[in-house]
Amino acid sequence: MINEGAPDPGGDHGRYDACMSGERPMRVLTWEEWGEMTCGLLGPTDDDVSITKDGRRLDTAQKVIDFFAELDAEREGRSAADG
Repeated sequence: MINEGAPDPGGDHGRYDACMSGERPMRVLTWEEWGEMTCGLLGPTDDDVSITKDGRRLDTAQKVIDFFAELDAEREGRSAADG
């Protein structure tokens, strides 16, 4: 993530990579800007759930716990089945 005006911890390569990937740099919003952008939005509905990149619906607490266990396992370089 690159923030306008913030130092780039990755050096010039971070900015170069973001520009070359076609992604727009992210910018930090103030609380006032965030409030203006979200003041008219409705709250979540009963069917609002997180959906993973591969399409799995995380609609129960156990599915969320299992998903985070998978992420932890990936980060540690092992599969979730390995425990």
